[in-house]
Amino acid sequence: MKLSAVALLCMGLLLVGCDGIEEPDRPLESNQPNQSVDEVQLAPDITEPNNRENEQTKQDEERQPSEDRPLDVNYEEADRTAEDVIEDEGEDALDEASDGVDDADTGQEDVNKADSYKFEFPEPGEFGSQCAENDDCHSGLCVPSEIGYICTNVCVADCPANWSCKAANIGGQDVMFVCLPSNEMACEYNNQCEAGSNEEESCGNCGKRTRSCSESCRWSAWSACSGEGECLPGITQDGVCGFCGHRSRTCSDTCRWNAWEECQDQGECDAGSVVTEDCGLCGERSKHCTAQCKWSDWTACSGQGQCVLGSAEDRACGNCGRETRTCSDTCNWTEWSACEDQGVCTPGEVQVEPCGKCGERMRTCTFACGWGDWTPCTGQGECVPGAWKLDSCLNCGLAQVTCQSDCTWGERGSCLGTGTCWPGAVEELACGKCGVQTRTCTDACGWGAWGSCTSQGVCTPGQVETRECGNCGVATRTCTSRCQWGAWSACKSEGECGPGDVEACGNCGRRTCTSQCTWGACNIGTVDQYEENDKKATARVLPRITDHDGDATGLYANINPTNDPDWFKVHITDATGASIDPWVRLSQVPLGQTYRICVYYECNQASGVPPERKCVHVVGGNQGTVKISVAGCDDNCGATCYDNGGDMFMWVHALDGGSCSSYRLDYGA
Repeated sequence: MKLSAVALLCMGLLLVGCDGIEEPDRPLESNQPNQSVDEVQLAPDITEPNNRENEQTKQDEERQPSEDRPLDVNYEEADRTAEDVIEDEGEDALDEASDGVDDADTGQEDVNKADSYKFEFPEPGEFGSQCAENDDCHSGLCVPSEIGYICTNVCVADCPANWSCKAANIGGQDVMFVCLPSNEMACEYNNQCEAGSNEEESCGNCGKRTRSCSESCRWSAWSACSGEGECLPGITQDGVCGFCGHRSRTCSDTCRWNAWEECQDQGECDAGSVVTEDCGLCGERSKHCTAQCKWSDWTACSGQGQCVLGSAEDRACGNCGRETRTCSDTCNWTEWSACEDQGVCTPGEVQVEPCGKCGERMRTCTFACGWGDWTPCTGQGECVPGAWKLDSCLNCGLAQVTCQSDCTWGERGSCLGTGTCWPGAVEELACGKCGVQTRTCTDACGWGAWGSCTSQGVCTPGQVETRECGNCGVATRTCTSRCQWGAWSACKSEGECGPGDVEACGNCGRRTCTSQCTWGACNIGTVDQYEENDKKATARVLPRITDHDGDATGLYANINPTNDPDWFKVHITDATGASIDPWVRLSQVPLGQTYRICVYYECNQASGVPPERKCVHVVGGNQGTVKISVAGCDDNCGATCYDNGGDMFMWVHALDGGSCSSYRLDYGA
């Protein structure tokens, strides 16, 4: 760590003047603004005591002076002696700095006894030996110098030969003196150059740099390179020129660029430039120079007008007239001129005027815009307005009629000289059954005699007629006011049925209607041949079968609307050489019904284990199959017993009331 001189004296030499220092591990700071703080920089403690042995190699390397490790010599007045201090600051200042030095174990006494000091490193820890940290020195002072970090001592006035007692400003008013090698000693050690000499060398692009030798015979750092040219001799620079061309130049021996060569391989145009030209009807097209300095293709002609410059056109207008327009200097049509040389009418135009007896005539405009001939007078009326005539009127009379303004005859006036009727008029009179008799008016406007009664009806109004209908019922009809029969009424007082009608009854039985339209007795019967088989105990026994597939068979039966179930029983023989696998299939169930089929099995062997009952529901129009396993029937009947035969019971019953229609039952083993 870096310690101020005061801290060094307090920790290493226990010198006086350390009052008020609370944190000796922290560097002292100047208490006066803008005043420099000169410190003796001690070698930093980089290892803990218990790790020092492991770091010995590194410390030995650091003790060797090297140009890579700068010597941080930072003394404000390197040649200031103790006498200078006394002269400048008084003896008290020197006394304060040296107070207690004689009591410290510095080794100064042995050093001062030597008549002279030759340049050689003593044993580690002794005065003048190389060091890396304060603990490497017996004195506890490891400081930088012109020959590297060395162990030294504080001094008052005298140091060994070739050593100088030099003062360092610690900051504030405290001054410390330590022994440091003289320039002669440093030159003997460094021996890099002659003190005060200078050296120069080339650098960069024809530039120069210098360095100087210090009083301790060490080279300073090279100065910055100065006086450089533009380039490095011999290199070539390429550049673009003209229209995408290229050129080059070479750097001379004086680090200056020679002149550019002529531009080579140029294109057609300046990249990015555009040219235009006229095209079409006052339009314009363009092409541009590409990034490769080549002309692109012409664009499509744009911004064209409507017509060829200076051209003209005309068209029909108005009544067979003409109008014209010309193409302007922008290739656009001017406005149409006024319509000239027109006719008197528009082709197809029609003109109408009255004529004759409130009639009209018309003429049409020709394609030459002139009027054609008048048509004949059409749509004339009956008379000339104001004219009059005598017209026959009622019953051989006469009346005056006058022509109106619309050329039609007006209403008749009063009828004069009338008879009792109009000649040919017919008068009717009701007679008989809605009949009629007529008489006719004569030419003298008088009535003739009545004729006979004609066109009579078929009945007298209100008359009623009856007939048998339906099931021994009666219908009626009444004569209308026009002497025609009305519609028959609905059949009334009918019986239960029509004579001879037959219908189902009871358990799918039949009954017949009598001549009095009443039902006779119900003839109850059974539909299938297997009744009565409503219980298991009364199950219909079917022919035996074996377990051969060819023995499978079936039957048709029904469950009548009384919902009586059907039970069937079949014995199955377990034949040799076949496998017994009983099955039952229910099909052709009547539509609208749901039947249930259940299968039971009783083994021949009493000791056997029969299968559990199995059932299936079958909806009308579908089918369902029940399969059972009888493998347990031969259990417990002996080692040579293989009989799985037995009685299979089939139970069919309806869930929706039953039907007189049959179902199909197939079974086998």
